Amino acid sequence: MNYEIIAILASISYTSQLINCYFYRCYQVATGRITRIIGCVRFLYIALTSVSHLYIYNSILILEVLRGVHVFIYLEI
Repeated sequence: MNYEIIAILASISYTSQLINCYFYRCYQVATGRITRIIGCVRFLYIALTSVSHLYIYNSILILEVLRGVHVFIYLEI
């Protein structure tokens, strides 16, 4: 039970960091405001609709996407 709570908290924390990082990159790369907004909204939509499982294995946060793709984020512990 404790591991589930830790996993949920960590997934929320690191997912928000990932989104913030993408917003910054999106801001840096895009040339116009419209392109920047579309890029960030599209990323958020994909992130929120495609992630089916969030779990931690050996200090690695794993986002399991519906297509079977796994995104690994190393936790800084």
